[in-house]
Amino acid sequence: MSTQAKLSCYPSQDQIRDANLHPEIYSWLQHFPAQELAQFDAVGDIRARVLDESQRLLIHIFQIHDKHLGTQGRASQLVRFVQDNIYQILKFCCNHPDVQMRHVFYENLLCSDEDKVNQDIANVRLGLAVPNRDHLEANSVLRMAVEEGIRVCGTEDPILLKRNQKWVAIETQQGRLTPEQYQEVQRVMKNREDFLLDHISKFTERIHYVVCGGGHDFADNIQRWNQEHSEDKFGLINISPTK
Repeated sequence: MSTQAKLSCYPSQDQIRDANLHPEIYSWLQHFPAQELAQFDAVGDIRARVLDESQRLLIHIFQIHDKHLGTQGRASQLVRFVQDNIYQILKFCCNHPDVQMRHVFYENLLCSDEDKVNQDIANVRLGLAVPNRDHLEANSVLRMAVEEGIRVCGTEDPILLKRNQKWVAIETQQGRLTPEQYQEVQRVMKNREDFLLDHISKFTERIHYVVCGGGHDFADNIQRWNQEHSEDKFGLINISPTK
């Protein structure tokens, strides 16, 4: 795919200028090197889903999960390929002088476990613990945290995560969910997404990166949030790695 095609849904400078953004988000979007990032083979596309009057900006980097991909061998190989591409995107965002990403929210990490995970990462960086290399190679966020010292942030409420894990187990056992079960899974997913927006809203930073499955669509949640929080609106940019 050409760079132009990858950016077909990315806002122009005129659109950014007219979006009435918080000054920090306006500056970030003005300087974000989308053209440069889109030239990477690791990037599928970059698109803005919600932007007008944003006071915060969520950059959702898609990942995929084994359970959605059929045979286990192929799934593991594809998941590893996508994780490698996510790693390249994160590394670009971390090291580029116009981006300087310093934290990432990571799917399935309980907010209550955040400090422990980051202490474990610090111990590895200090040489006080030995990392699991296979685990790091299969997990782009942890790999970046160990290499670059970025903070890994939690995304999950324990009750909602437990409900999600229950449905994952049921889907694995049955092979397929019934329509009624699928609707319940979607409801739990939306509740998890709502929880994350509320959690992020408590941070002083304006720009936030989250790595979670492409099945999550924050646009609906953000639309509802923005209707209820007119002075604290979210914007949304999706970055899809090549699959």
